[in-house]
Amino acid sequence: DVQSIFTILSAILHVGDIVFVPHGSNDGVRVKNNGTIDKIAELLQLSSMELSSALVTELQVTRGEQIFRERNIIQASECRDAFAKALYGRLFSWIVNGINSYLQPVEDER
Repeated sequence: DVQSIFTILSAILHVGDIVFVPHGSNDGVRVKNNGTIDKIAELLQLSSMELSSALVTELQVTRGEQIFRERNIIQASECRDAFAKALYGRLFSWIVNGINSYLQPVEDER
């Protein structure tokens, strides 16, 4: 469990290192440091391509139709930060729930 905590914390720290650069003729962006994406994907056991795509594109579903939109630098940065915050929040909740279940008295002791 401790190793899992360190692995997730390491991934969160690496998420903060992701840098976006303009890409294409419109406001689209791409990840500048793909090595960082690869490391995060390895730590979290995700696909590098799916992680990168999730950060730079937005999926909207309208009447059953999927529409992918490119994010601009500000939107991609906000998505990156929200991803790190969500990872940290879930890790924190998991730790607190683990501590609570450990401290909860056993039924026989009541």
